[in-house]
Amino acid sequence: MGSVQMLSCLCRDVPSLKAEYGCEVFVETGCYRGNSMSYVVQLGFREVWSCDIEPANVAYCLETFGRPGLNIEVGLSVDFLERLLPRLDGVPSVMFWLDAHLPDDRKGQAVDLPLEQELEIINRLRPGRPDVVLIDDLRIYEDGPFTGGPWDRSGYENLSLSFLDRHGYNVERFYGEEGYLVLTRPACRTSS
Repeated sequence: MGSVQMLSCLCRDVPSLKAEYGCEVFVETGCYRGNSMSYVVQLGFREVWSCDIEPANVAYCLETFGRPGLNIEVGLSVDFLERLLPRLDGVPSVMFWLDAHLPDDRKGQAVDLPLEQELEIINRLRPGRPDVVLIDDLRIYEDGPFTGGPWDRSGYENLSLSFLDRHGYNVERFYGEEGYLVLTRPACRTSS
């Protein structure tokens, strides 16, 4: 099951989260071949931003999903977030889909698992905002009853999500397919 299926059948419905937290902009790290993009471009976000480390993936997604308000850049997710988030300072709430990990031909490099750095950047540049952060592939970080089966952590034995505690999120875990997290801030909803 790809990201589009994960996003469209989350136990926490994405359109409902978008409305509940007033998310106007969607930011994705790691577009790959546009699996999640094919879903979110239909949800009425004012802007959709994404990146990928592979130029061929960016070109494919721009050609396939191109529309006004869709912006995709080539580069590392952490550099992309550093450049983008100051430009979104006036946006009250953003929905993030963090999916930039384990690029196909770069195993063992620093870009393998940028999640901790991505969250540090988001929290430094958007402190206390009612943003929603969705994280794909929970099974990379922990064991659980994933319907997609476990992940072989050979070479990645010491992974942990303990860094989530630093940011004060409500954390919900879901174990469908590869698993995912939904991070929200307490008392930050914009509608009832």
